[in-house]
Amino acid sequence: MTAVDPAPTRETGLARLWREHEEGLLYVVAVLVYIPLGLLVKTVVLNWVIGPLFPLLVVYLVPTWVRRLRSRRRAREGASR
Repeated sequence: MTAVDPAPTRETGLARLWREHEEGLLYVVAVLVYIPLGLLVKTVVLNWVIGPLFPLLVVYLVPTWVRRLRSRRRAREGASR
């Protein structure tokens, strides 16, 4: 008996890039947000507590919250059908 390969999914270039390099892209997003924020709001953003916590927030917590919200939405949609 031979194993059957599942049908390949069509994935856009952006989705593939995101899947393969998610963490690195999140660090880039963190830097691109943090620098202008640091230029605009100099009192809080550049302090020694918020500075190290900002990448943690962008790279770990935000994606975790988004995944949790998506799974809840999918569960709600599945239950309503």
